[in-house]
Formats: sequence, C-alpha cells, structure tokens
Amino acid sequence: MKKFDLQDPLGAAAASGPAYLQNTHGVAGSPAEVREVLRTAELAICEMPPGARFGLKGPGASDLLTQSGLSLPTEVNQAVVADGMIALRLGAEEFWIDADGDADGDADAQAHANPEGEVHGAVAECTLAAHRERLVAALDAYPGCILLPRETSHVRLRLTGTCAPSLLARVAQVDLRPTTSPPGKVLQTLMAHVVVIIRVCDAGFDIYVEASFADYLADTLKTIAGAL
Repeated sequence: MKKFDLQDPLGAAAASGPAYLQNTHGVAGSPAEVREVLRTAELAICEMPPGARFGLKGPGASDLLTQSGLSLPTEVNQAVVADGMIALRLGAEEFWIDADGDADGDADAQAHANPEGEVHGAVAECTLAAHRERLVAALDAYPGCILLPRETSHVRLRLTGTCAPSLLARVAQVDLRPTTSPPGKVLQTLMAHVVVIIRVCDAGFDIYVEASFADYLADTLKTIAGAL
C-alpha cells in the first residue's frame, strides 16, 4: 500500500478527523473532552481525546518520520515527547505518533488551571495532522511503509495518582519500579487479558487499548481500584 487508505486493516472506514467515542458510562461527548472514569484523592483514570494519532510501519519508517520533522526514540519500547508530539517506538521500524496537547500532566486538572489548555491541545492536533499530510505525500518513495489510522482503532486511558502503580501491578505483570521503567519507557503486555501498550510518563501512565475493549478495561480498572 503506497497511499494512505481511509479503510483500516480490517476494512472498516476510518474517520478523517477525531472520532466521537463513548465514555465508560455510555454518554457521547465532544471529541476534545477528557472523559473522567474515576477520580479520588489517590487515583484518577481518564479517557484522553482520540485526536489524529496514527501508526507507521515498514522499511524506511524511521527515515520517513525523521524527514517529516519528528523526533524519534533510538531504542525499541521507548517514547519521546518533543514539540507537542509523542513518538512511541514499538519495533525496529514500527511507530505510533500521538499529540501531547497536555504535556505529561493531569489533563483535567490543567484544563481547570489553564483555560487556554484546549487551545494548546488544538495546536498540537494541527501539528500532528500536518505531519500526517506530509507523510501521505511522501509514501510513494517508501513502498514498504504502511500508514495506519489509530484515532478510531484505539483509546488512550491515563492513570495518575499515588495508587496508579499499585493498580497496574494487580492487572499487568510488568516491572514498574522507577529504576526499571522510568518516564519514556514503553511496555507491550496483557492487562486483564487484553493486549495493551503502556507509556510511562512523568504524571503516571498512558494505556493504549483497542477501542472494542476500552470500556471493559476501564470498568475493570475502576472495580479493582475500589479494592485498593
């Protein structure tokens, strides 16, 4: 596939912009909203806006992304944040690119503290969309690369708070000690029998999960959190 195809790998049409996703209570909301699943003094679980994230994989993917102006991790299972963009390296030539409109922080809290937070998020989304357009135009020179829409296929949950590591330790067999998994570490694992990608960030953890399992995983995390 040389050109970006608005059909995802399973043949379902992918949205050309941010999708309207359901929150854990089944209430539709604005695509720009951070949806709160749970908030206590020690733990917050939020569903981040879908944005225009995408994946790129295949021979030459790293060169193509670098030419687009993106900063990339040098090692597999690492992530870097630069210029409002998150780049996750999932394989030697496999990447996910996402907008980091809130930086590494509690998006909901920042929105209250900074009324312009939504503007910064919009700027990051526009930058991400611009990167994707440049990649689409350059794909002819990289016939082995595939550009994959990820704004509708996956949901990003953000866990913050002092209890976040304890919660993850109960549902995923991963080593979250700061010496082993510092900010920037990416873990590809199972969580409650669901395949997930975990990014360790300064504020806590971002969890990418397939959209069809997002409500199940959010509800599972919420239930287990009640027993902490």
